[in-house]
Amino acid sequence: MGNENHAVRSAIAQEALDWFVLNRGRILSAEQRAAFGAWLKSSPLHVEEYLKTAAMSRSLHQAVDAMDIGMDALIAEARAEENSGVISLWNRRGPDVPEPRARRLLRPRQALAMACAVLLVLVAAVWMQRDGQRFGVAREFVTAHGEQRSWLLPDGTGLNLNSDSAVIVRYNKRERLIKMERGQALFRVAHESQRRFRVVAGDAGVIAVGTQFDVWRRPDSTLVTVVEGKVAVFTGEAPLPALAVLPSQALSVSAGEQVQIDDHSRLARSAAANVQQTVAWVQHQIAFDRRPLGDVAEEFNRDGGTPIVIQSERLRAIPITGVFSEYDTDSFVAFISRLDDVAIERTPDHILIVDKVKK
Repeated sequence: MGNENHAVRSAIAQEALDWFVLNRGRILSAEQRAAFGAWLKSSPLHVEEYLKTAAMSRSLHQAVDAMDIGMDALIAEARAEENSGVISLWNRRGPDVPEPRARRLLRPRQALAMACAVLLVLVAAVWMQRDGQRFGVAREFVTAHGEQRSWLLPDGTGLNLNSDSAVIVRYNKRERLIKMERGQALFRVAHESQRRFRVVAGDAGVIAVGTQFDVWRRPDSTLVTVVEGKVAVFTGEAPLPALAVLPSQALSVSAGEQVQIDDHSRLARSAAANVQQTVAWVQHQIAFDRRPLGDVAEEFNRDGGTPIVIQSERLRAIPITGVFSEYDTDSFVAFISRLDDVAIERTPDHILIVDKVKK
């Protein structure tokens, strides 16, 4: 019975923390306010745990006075919540209800220990819910082999990651910085007048405001394709985070154009791009127009399934055109089998494309 009570109490404490975090950083909708009020009124334990979370936040300053994480605002919000309608909701339950234990004085050592515990939980909750924006904490977004995912970042920017990709997002008061570790990402950038949006992929850098663009960090180069708006592409160090200041060597790339930066930090001229093909992966498609067979096969291999192995450089260089679902390897292999002088050999581990031309 004791274990059951402990489990119930833990669940209520978690719910209280969730409501505390939600109340702390945003204006609740009418539905959310109604749900919060109903949750408080449903049990004295709910109010007690909520007040305990708010009361413990008062001691956080003592526990973290050596850490600069903006605790003043957090404590002020907690005090405001404790002095708000939460108390009146509790009092309406009747005079015979005992006073919440959270309002009793705690011993200094016990208060400090509880404050540290609450601090860790609150910071973790803020990090998960706000991507660390409040405290400038970096967050990594990753997709596994064959996986695609999308997120909405704290500023309203949309992030799509292709298979086997990783980016690190770090927001602060001066800029929104994205570091491309590997793979391919599509950004739908939310406009901000005070902070620029910058992407770093190796030695390549991209600065954009209110635009949509694709960055593909490949093993030997980085490809930047602009879907909407305009970006500035450069190599080397970026200037200080000021919206009006761009690197002197920056290349302006407009919608419908793309630019490639090789592994020696050489910046090619921008060229016309087939944008629909470039971002077809967002719709789980692989589209290609007279692209080398080897390049297309590598895209299928990025998305999982049985690996395709092409035997010769002659086959890898054959230009092909088509549109396939990224998961439909069988249809793609059937398409390849209709090419001249090509044979298909399947094993449990791979699909081998054999060149029948005699050398």
